[in-house]
Amino acid sequence: MADKKTRSRASNKKSASSKRQPKKAAAKPSWTKRLLSLGLKCSLVGIAAVVILGIYLDGKIQDRFSSGQIWQLPGVVYGRVINLSPGSDVSLLQLRQQLDALNYQKVRTPKRPGEYSASQTRLEIIRRPFDFEDGPASARHAMLSFGDNQVNQITEVSTNQSLGLLRIEPKLLGMMESGINEQRLFLPRERFPEFLVEALLTTEDRDFYHHEGVSPTGILRALVANIRAGRTVQGGSTLTQQLAKNLFLTRDRTLWRKAQEAYMALILDFRYSKDKLLEAYLNEVYLGQNRGEPVHGFPLGARLYFGRPISELRVDQLALLVGMVKGPSYYNPFRHPERAKTRRDLVLRLMLEQNRLTSADYDAAASRPLDIQNTPNAIASTAGLL
Repeated sequence: MADKKTRSRASNKKSASSKRQPKKAAAKPSWTKRLLSLGLKCSLVGIAAVVILGIYLDGKIQDRFSSGQIWQLPGVVYGRVINLSPGSDVSLLQLRQQLDALNYQKVRTPKRPGEYSASQTRLEIIRRPFDFEDGPASARHAMLSFGDNQVNQITEVSTNQSLGLLRIEPKLLGMMESGINEQRLFLPRERFPEFLVEALLTTEDRDFYHHEGVSPTGILRALVANIRAGRTVQGGSTLTQQLAKNLFLTRDRTLWRKAQEAYMALILDFRYSKDKLLEAYLNEVYLGQNRGEPVHGFPLGARLYFGRPISELRVDQLALLVGMVKGPSYYNPFRHPERAKTRRDLVLRLMLEQNRLTSADYDAAASRPLDIQNTPNAIASTAGLL
């Protein structure tokens, strides 16, 4: 009995002793687990931020592209249409003066729209295509006979049939104010010369139809070229990136702007066709200034430097415009003709290497002078004209 009481006391002492002992603290997570947890949280926050930014940029892009009107185009102001018919009181000299004012080119034998030839009594012309008030009219090859200071006869050259009326497009006088300080003449993709498009892609973005808005190979190629040259001689931006920058961003040289540019290029490439993006670029690219106002797009650039529609430019003239994309001020042919010619010839040489030009065509084009207008003049502002 005594033994049982002794064992009971001992057991109670152990129980009381165990209750008095403090419990061991829970093991703290290791630094590795903490860092992993923090990294996971930061990643989730970063992904959320990227998604939110993408939604914002996508909305910004769609607001402009999906409306069907990327730019607020100014109204174009034209002079009067020249209507010619047998018996019109227009002399051959007067018509020549009007054609010269329209920048028609006098040649020995007209072969393209915008050209004419003249003798003492006859004038042969290939009238440019034009959207007249009653609808678009294609180019027309006609022969006009004159006598007694009037038009005697008009004949269609291809059919030798007499024409009762020949309309010649009016002179482009200017543009109405659009609320935006820039000038532009819009053309659809199919109306751009193919040589211009090929030269642009060859010079600026050879992988345009193969990348998804951003080209890692293009960036690497530019990096290697710049390292070899010891200076920046080539950019890694695609045409889509350049379009995103020109339409939506500033020209600030910051990492944040470049990041947005790349992101928007990916969105643009995902949402729209390559031809749609190329059309936008061809009409958006900055090519200098006309009387203090920015000139955008190759169609207006052609008139600024050559005074002619882009469809009438030779390959050397088209190559000059493409060469100016890299730096319209640095390669301005009026201020820096030698730089502009060197850049033009580089574009021509690249086209030769890509078998887009024959050796004979290259030699003929590279041997030509710049052949620009005497003074830069595209379209003067017509505020207050009407």
